[in-house]
Amino acid sequence: MDTNENTSESKLMKLATELERQKETKKDYIVDSRSLQATNKDGVIHLDLIDLQAEQSSFPLTGYAHKQLAEKCKIPARYYDRMRTEGKADLLQDNINAWIQDKDQRMIRTLDGKARAILSDRYKIMDNYDVLFMALEQLREFGADVQAAELTETNLYLKATVEMEEFVDPQTRDDPLKRGIIIRNSEVGAGAFKVEPFLLRLICSNGLIGEHTINRVHLGRKREAGEIFTQDTRDLEDKALWSGIRDTIRATFDPELFQDWMTQIRRAKDAPIHKPIEAMDWTVKRYDLNQDMKDRLLGHFTRDRIAGPTVWGIANSITAAAQETESYDRQIQLEEIGNKVLTDKALLLMAESGEL
Repeated sequence: MDTNENTSESKLMKLATELERQKETKKDYIVDSRSLQATNKDGVIHLDLIDLQAEQSSFPLTGYAHKQLAEKCKIPARYYDRMRTEGKADLLQDNINAWIQDKDQRMIRTLDGKARAILSDRYKIMDNYDVLFMALEQLREFGADVQAAELTETNLYLKATVEMEEFVDPQTRDDPLKRGIIIRNSEVGAGAFKVEPFLLRLICSNGLIGEHTINRVHLGRKREAGEIFTQDTRDLEDKALWSGIRDTIRATFDPELFQDWMTQIRRAKDAPIHKPIEAMDWTVKRYDLNQDMKDRLLGHFTRDRIAGPTVWGIANSITAAAQETESYDRQIQLEEIGNKVLTDKALLLMAESGEL
């Protein structure tokens, strides 16, 4: 086994260990919103579950839970963050308490003594631990190798590829791609469970995430206030769900899906870029990329001799920049943007007409 495989296996084991720990320690509560209250404790906002009969009923919030709380209270995000970060905790407490109490019920998800999510009482729990092992079971059936397994504050990501290679140019075979799959899940409401096609460019390890997406929204039955979930209850509810997800993973490995994708990539490889600076300006503006990234993208674009000065080259400049990004969530976003660029009809037409 090579070093990369050892690294992937080690990361996978660490991830599984952490998810098992989280599964055993996290707690979820259904509460009436009228029993929620924000309190300022030494400059840190806590969410108090007033009627909760438990060992802990007051929880500091994660960054993402603060974002959800601002949305629930309809407090503008910039104003909320300014109060939170500029020593105005008393004012923030008063703002939250003025707007938080309504007649609905909420699921409060906690982990390690913190409130990490404020969700609908119909939120369907899909544990990352269960998603990981269900996915690994299916990936083994395809002989897929795990390329990445990452856990962020908001998402679990699992990337895997199969041995079969595709080539951007079937004649020269100098730009090989491995086809694969990316599975993502959020336990905190940051998005639906997703299964998407994935391509790994072997000469540089850039990744592309396709737009053929199968989503499963985290929506289940309505819960009762005071309800605390047991693992037995979850197992019964999940049986049918996991069966459907297994079918979803199989469908995403459909060879026809990847052949259609390769047709789009080959068109992008044949679409020349004569004005790189203008093309990059257009791309940065269209996809709301930071202007500071422009020089980085141009650097990757000019160094990529295999993709060349083409729309395919622009797409790969973005996915190359993705690998330099510290935030894995942002890396995934850039890999999605890279694919949008190579399939952007407006950009392709401008390149093919000589306008760019």
